[in-house]
Amino acid sequence: MEKNKTLILCADDFGANSAANAAILALAQCGRLSATSCLVDGPTFGRDVSLLHATQLQTGLHLNFTDDFGQPDSVMPINQLVLAAYLHRLKVSVVQTAVARQLDRFENLMGRTPDYIDGHLHVHQLPIIRDALLAEMTKRYGRMSTQPWLRNTRFRNAPGLPTRLALKARTIQALGSAKLVRLAAAKRFATNAGFLGVYGFTGGESAYSKYMQAWLGAVQDGDVLMCHPECGDEARDAQRCAEYHVLSSHDFTAWLEANSIRLG
Repeated sequence: MEKNKTLILCADDFGANSAANAAILALAQCGRLSATSCLVDGPTFGRDVSLLHATQLQTGLHLNFTDDFGQPDSVMPINQLVLAAYLHRLKVSVVQTAVARQLDRFENLMGRTPDYIDGHLHVHQLPIIRDALLAEMTKRYGRMSTQPWLRNTRFRNAPGLPTRLALKARTIQALGSAKLVRLAAAKRFATNAGFLGVYGFTGGESAYSKYMQAWLGAVQDGDVLMCHPECGDEARDAQRCAEYHVLSSHDFTAWLEANSIRLG
């Protein structure tokens, strides 16, 4: 019998809106998630943060430099941010302040350190941002026996996926995965093995079901699979609702079992 593989199934964007929070909490209650990444400045994070304490989810900081929630940090569209980071046009002190402030807000509202840290639109792996993040993590957590881990966007090939999705996932990896992992290892922070869940947010339940089966068929022990579910009357994104329906279905548990996967 094949040995069970542990998968970290992570729902991004807790705090972004009521529909995301509702879906994440519902999936947590029925054991369909491992973790959730928190937009600490999002309009519903402070309101619903206490509900996370009643779950068994790992909770992480979803570091944000692109979405404006009225926070004091400067934000910009992701394409502009990537260009500014690689041209070293981001002001280091401003980035350092934003990283520290978001970690402070997470710790103050959650009452503890994050289990892990990643980035909204994967910004945590970009130059300047990753350096500021690792420096702040070392200062805060470097001497702790249990430290936050970092999301690695290393592409995990899933045969059967459309070529365009593999290309998108490889592009995300190319924006900083390898360098982030090397820098994290030098400072003794752990990272996940591989990364799955990248797609174009289209196709409804049918397409997402096919993608999910391909991703689960490719899972290796210690991988992260990201998702973005929403549900409820306040949901505005049909594709995110489709994700919720697939993840909450009986088929999903059957796919986990068929691939000897345990959510960890």
